[in-house]
Amino acid sequence: MSNKFFSKLEAIGADVKNFIEKVAGDAPAVMQTVTADADAVIPVLEAFVPKSTSVVNTAMNVANLVADAVESAGPAASANGLSVQLDQATVADVQAVIAASKQAVAKSAPPAPTSAPAAASTAAKPAGWVAPS
Repeated sequence: MSNKFFSKLEAIGADVKNFIEKVAGDAPAVMQTVTADADAVIPVLEAFVPKSTSVVNTAMNVANLVADAVESAGPAASANGLSVQLDQATVADVQAVIAASKQAVAKSAPPAPTSAPAAASTAAKPAGWVAPS
């Protein structure tokens, strides 16, 4: 391969690195804006996706519990696996998310057909045709 190819590849790598550094540098400002606007954004989000903030809060809570357990267990977690204990409130929150998810899926499912299935065709069948059983 030519040096030109590697030069272009190196330039692309530098561009990607610069982009990542810029995004990482902007992250605190973006998070500050999102946090500041959370009170305005949450009702809009809830209007489009009911119970979404509850789902996000529950997911974050469970993720934090798991992360704390993994960090506490140290290297033993990857060697032996890990069980995480959830308190009653967390279990209730997860059950509420499951119920809300099932309800949302049921509401978004297409309606069941209301008409009877089409009658079997009475058209002439080719010689030797056998109806499927």
